[in-house]
Amino acid sequence: MNSDLWLAYITGVVIQKCDQLSRDHCPGCRDKLKSPVLHHCRQYDLMCKLNTYLDEVKGEIIPTLDKMYDTIKDKMPHSGDEEADRELFLNNARFFLSTTRAGGFYYGRYLTKTNDSAVDDLLNPKPMKKKRKSAAVDLFELFTQT
Repeated sequence: MNSDLWLAYITGVVIQKCDQLSRDHCPGCRDKLKSPVLHHCRQYDLMCKLNTYLDEVKGEIIPTLDKMYDTIKDKMPHSGDEEADRELFLNNARFFLSTTRAGGFYYGRYLTKTNDSAVDDLLNPKPMKKKRKSAAVDLFELFTQT
């Protein structure tokens, strides 16, 4: 069963959370300083952030794998046995997280040009657009108000 999107999604979450922790721990961000030179989060590259925060992020992600799977399950291939698929993908995710070090997330190329948009949509869901009423409905409501 192809789990490329699943591993890409997990990788995206790991990277996003490591980047966020870098900002959360940054004295420049905490003190609302203006100069980028005073922000450690801007000075560290992605690999440094992964090395620094990966273990903490893994501890946060593992308990949420069920919820993460529910977010992506409709976009992944399935065998027809939903419970077996769920168990397989969750076990793969646990193994992936327990064995992959910072370099694996950085150099592993789980995030690709092909799945970048899909992963970004999962990580940053767009709010549902509120349906706009037509002008005719607006006029009808205006004239029917008593």
